[in-house]
Amino acid sequence: IHPYMTSHNLYMIPTALQLQSQAEANGQKNVQLIARTIQLMATMLATDMYGDLPEANMSMFIAPKYKTQQEIYDWMYKEVEDLLAAYQSSDWVNCPSNLALDTQLDPIYGGNLSKWASFCQALKARLWLRKLPNWDNTPANCNKIIAMVDEVLNDANWKEPLYHYDGGKTEQN
Repeated sequence: IHPYMTSHNLYMIPTALQLQSQAEANGQKNVQLIARTIQLMATMLATDMYGDLPEANMSMFIAPKYKTQQEIYDWMYKEVEDLLAAYQSSDWVNCPSNLALDTQLDPIYGGNLSKWASFCQALKARLWLRKLPNWDNTPANCNKIIAMVDEVLNDANWKEPLYHYDGGKTEQN
């Protein structure tokens, strides 16, 4: 199994799911949103590279159950809409039990949910780009995708999600 597939199934997705579970138990809706957004991005990258994927709760690759790429895309289209609605919801964004996030806990956007929402909108545009060569190569669909991309690029909150690893501290592993 390719190293990225291994990383996706053994590290990325289980970590995102564990983070979501812990955040849900603590009422930290902002952390849930970020973890779900990362899960969406990781799943998108993995299915575009490999097609069908093992289910996230698989056990060490022993006869894993696979989801078809169509099932994965159906989930991703629903998930991105659910996420965008949650990013617009005051119940999620301004939840009193949300964890105060800074650049130590969120080195990408420092806990700024508006920036995470803009990134999620960019993921939606990327999902829709997938329709062009495969399912819906029409002028109307192309215009819809262009409008989504323009919305992201013209959003004052848009910032490329780059993480610059500082090398860590010498006293830490």
